[in-house]
Amino acid sequence: MLDKAEIKQTKANKGYVVEAAIPLADLGLTPRSGLKLKGDLGMTFSDGTGTDTAVRTYWSNQQTGLVSDEVYELKVTPANWGDLQFE
Repeated sequence: MLDKAEIKQTKANKGYVVEAAIPLADLGLTPRSGLKLKGDLGMTFSDGTGTDTAVRTYWSNQQTGLVSDEVYELKVTPANWGDLQFE
């Protein structure tokens, strides 16, 4: 459970900024210099009614044009993940 995670949303010029702070220990991670992981971060945006997904955007996976098909929207594709490295 991520009870200590913090999410902050603030308005920006033409949109908003979302900041997420998740204690790595809650994910079972112990950061150390040189640690490399694979992963991705993303957002889904709803349609005007707020009832269906209209757009998906991810940091690394650029094959995210498919929407309104929950089976494929939730599909995990590690081959499209990026490298996360701790310094």
